[in-house]
Amino acid sequence: MFKVQGRYIVAGSGVKGWHNTDTHYAVASNPLGPYSEKRLLSEAGTDTWGSQISNFFAGRNGEALALCDRWGIDNTGQPTKEHNASAYHFLKLGFDPERNEFSLKPSDRRD
Repeated sequence: MFKVQGRYIVAGSGVKGWHNTDTHYAVASNPLGPYSEKRLLSEAGTDTWGSQISNFFAGRNGEALALCDRWGIDNTGQPTKEHNASAYHFLKLGFDPERNEFSLKPSDRRD
């Protein structure tokens, strides 16, 4: 759970072993709810850009970031159990207050 711009977001993803999955979320104005229906949390539509949601945290200037696990992928794009090929992926968490919707956007920042 994470609070951003006066809303609470709860997010999670499915489990497919080493394969990436979609991230879904629900949003509420109160931490105890009621929460919205579950929605897809992505602009890309599927597989959370090759990762799985892990955590949210506050970034600079009030922005929110999602930390996603990116499991090991080999040269052909297939999952591998090589732990040293795994990494984290940072995505910007956007919020549209009029639609009460969140979205994830890839970050091109390197700092």
